[in-house]
Amino acid sequence: MNPMDDLKKTMSERGICVVIPTYNNGGTIAAVVEATLELCDNVIVVNDGSTDATGDILRAMKGITLVDYARNRGKGYALKRGFAKALEMGFAYAVTLDADGQHYPKDIVRLVEANIAHPGALIVGSRDLSSIDASGGSLFANRFSNFWFGLQTLHPLPDTQTGFRLYPLRKLHGLSLLTSRYEAELELLVFSAWHGVKLVPVPIDVYYPPREERVSHFRPAADFARISVLNTVLCFLALLYGLPLAALRTLSKYLRTLYSFVLFFVASFMVVTPCVWIYKHVGGLTEKKRCRLRRLIHRTAHFVMIGHGIPGVRFTYDKAPDVSLERPHVIICNHQSHIDLMCLLAFSPNIIFLTNDWVWNNIFFGLLIRSAEYLPISEGLDTLLPKLS
Repeated sequence: MNPMDDLKKTMSERGICVVIPTYNNGGTIAAVVEATLELCDNVIVVNDGSTDATGDILRAMKGITLVDYARNRGKGYALKRGFAKALEMGFAYAVTLDADGQHYPKDIVRLVEANIAHPGALIVGSRDLSSIDASGGSLFANRFSNFWFGLQTLHPLPDTQTGFRLYPLRKLHGLSLLTSRYEAELELLVFSAWHGVKLVPVPIDVYYPPREERVSHFRPAADFARISVLNTVLCFLALLYGLPLAALRTLSKYLRTLYSFVLFFVASFMVVTPCVWIYKHVGGLTEKKRCRLRRLIHRTAHFVMIGHGIPGVRFTYDKAPDVSLERPHVIICNHQSHIDLMCLLAFSPNIIFLTNDWVWNNIFFGLLIRSAEYLPISEGLDTLLPKLS
């Protein structure tokens, strides 16, 4: 399998499509779409009421999903239509890139790699504009936008004007409020930052043709005025909505952490340990009692990890259909922490753990671990094998 097939498979498995909005890009749209199809089988092109040959070119192309309408509505509207189509088709993420040829579709692999490393994040392609022949107006507009974005969200980004991004479709906020033109892309970033969506910048290459060959629908005076008005509105919304929302989200995280710690401390040290001590010393610790303790541990772990015993924790797992933990198995883990233990304990009450010494001697739950007949790995294989047989 060649690298392109690997990328296509990865994008399909992760539910990633590509959305390309276009307006009067007849000279470049075919090359952009064809280059994108080499990397992704799921390409949605939104023809935003083009009046040149763009529509005819797209309608003649195979392998794409075309969203086509007669009147030009602006890039923001085209993105909304593209995202709606992607969600309708069941995709979880959408890569967007411009149809004018400034973006290199090959850089999609960088965004996908970032998506694998940061699932659920909004991946933002960041151009190095210092090394290209960009107009002074474009450079100023980008720096202007970057400054206000950092002020409105307290999350600086190196390039807020790029259209090359990977969006988590189910985490997009404010779609119904988006304006119709270029500034919609800035709004998507701002609303995402306010709602706690992680923003991850990734370096990308960019191509600007010679000035005399460039096709731009940016209207310097009108569009800059619109962006200025938008930034004024967003600053007020930041004070009234965005920043208070971020503060509440941060406070909620601290409260959940505090709740989890109190629950752990009270349950393990003040309830479980005393009860296990009494249970162990009244009538002795028989094998039947040890089995009951393991069932108690299993039910507790199942409640915490799967029964949502801790707010904000959502745990899922996949188990091969031919694996039954009712039969003897050896489970080997390459890492062990408190969370790892809880995840494994939630599977079955029939698991006997070989634990690290810090688990065996833990002041909070060590007595329970020892009484349930979990074993310290430091005893060595020769000592442990007879106990496991």
